[in-house]
Amino acid sequence: AKGLNEDLIQLAIDRAAALVEAEKSAPTPAPAPAPQAATATPYSSKFLQVMQAVQRGEELPGVRTIDDKPRGNLFVPTASGAPPPLKPWQKNRTSATSKPYVAGLDGGNGLPYVKPKVDPRGPQEQSPSPPVGADDKLGALGDAAANATVARDHLQWAPIDSEAFSSTNLGDYCGADSSRPTLVSIDGIVFDVSSSESFKVGVGYNALAGRDASRSLAVMSLKPEELNSNLDGLDEEQMEVLKDWILYFKDKKKYPIVGRVPSVDRSISVEVDL
Repeated sequence: AKGLNEDLIQLAIDRAAALVEAEKSAPTPAPAPAPQAATATPYSSKFLQVMQAVQRGEELPGVRTIDDKPRGNLFVPTASGAPPPLKPWQKNRTSATSKPYVAGLDGGNGLPYVKPKVDPRGPQEQSPSPPVGADDKLGALGDAAANATVARDHLQWAPIDSEAFSSTNLGDYCGADSSRPTLVSIDGIVFDVSSSESFKVGVGYNALAGRDASRSLAVMSLKPEELNSNLDGLDEEQMEVLKDWILYFKDKKKYPIVGRVPSVDRSISVEVDL
């Protein structure tokens, strides 16, 4: 080889020869012993097979059986005489037998509940009164006797079926004549309320019959000065109340619409068949 002298080459050959001789003179290693066969056992170590052997009542090798059965009559179970423990909702309450009662605070004794004579929250806002016709009580509009005889002015109206009505004066349909129906006008829409006892003669709400009672219903009053169709000065909320009355008569009570009052300009946008 280029760059190598004869001495180096000879040294490499001698080392290789020495390695060959060393391998030839090394003793042959003994063969590895063959693995011993596992000792045969009557049961597999798998859990399922062990459980099956237990269920069959077989004794397992290497497992010690412990006799845990009672010895004769040495142990006889008896019922406990101790009271059952209280449930969480039973703890910390008064022993009074009458309800309602309240639990004590911070582990103290419970005290009977006593309703206060005065509401500690102060005056509460009353719920709005029911509209006319609700349960036929009409308790929202005022005293009956004070308004039952308020005079009616002549008010021209136009019935849908002119042959069914003998008079065009709405005041003639106030309930005083039993041969005629009882009519109430709201925002110029005339309803036949004959089916309700609330508008009969002698009942306070008969004051609404035989007239246009728009203002009275809007302000929820049966005062004589309110029993008319004048809506001047009413606020938005009162106008909404008037709309609710029309819908109540039309959809809830289903009083028939029998005509209109031409002199009353419609102020409420409720769709009706006239």
